[in-house]
Amino acid sequence: MSWLNANMFVSATNTFGFLGPLALGLCTATAAPAVEAADSPVTPPLTLKPTFGPNEGTPTLIEEFLIPSADPAIDLYVRNKHLPGDRTYTPDKILLFVHGATYPAETAFDLQLDGLSWMDYIARRGYDVYLVDVRGYGRSTRPPEMDRPPGDNAPIVRTQTAVKDVGAAVDFILERRGVQKLNLLGWSWGTTLMGWYTPRRTTRK
Repeated sequence: MSWLNANMFVSATNTFGFLGPLALGLCTATAAPAVEAADSPVTPPLTLKPTFGPNEGTPTLIEEFLIPSADPAIDLYVRNKHLPGDRTYTPDKILLFVHGATYPAETAFDLQLDGLSWMDYIARRGYDVYLVDVRGYGRSTRPPEMDRPPGDNAPIVRTQTAVKDVGAAVDFILERRGVQKLNLLGWSWGTTLMGWYTPRRTTRK
């Protein structure tokens, strides 16, 4: 584990109290300069019907969205969990989970084990918690290359592409909550995405 990831792992453990032994990245993303925001897609997200989670104890409200990526015809799935009634959050209470290279976000961050997922655990403590599937994963758009034999294409959804998808999710959340920054937590390959993304988006006013 690199020094950067080790340092972020300690920060994540101190913040959330329980994490597994795998490499994690916890960073802060800030709002992009206005000129970048002007170039982003303007198609409104599809909001699916909010439902309450099945777990026992304090229920968490689930909201789901399909948001536009930076590329035409590619939509990204975003899930949000928070306590019912909560609508205003400070940046330190907003968190986006980013998954690894071989599985969608839900299987790592919202998998119900004994009626409780990692997202639920954090949301119940007053956080506004999100996950995103980068293109080709989970409920996000499959690039057309995925419908052809693997040998017909170069590797797709590489780190540079996935970083763009993370940026689209961050921009959506910042605008939705009216804040300038939030927290990012990557698992496995997600830590690499955080390492690429955050240095390019740390503009502070």
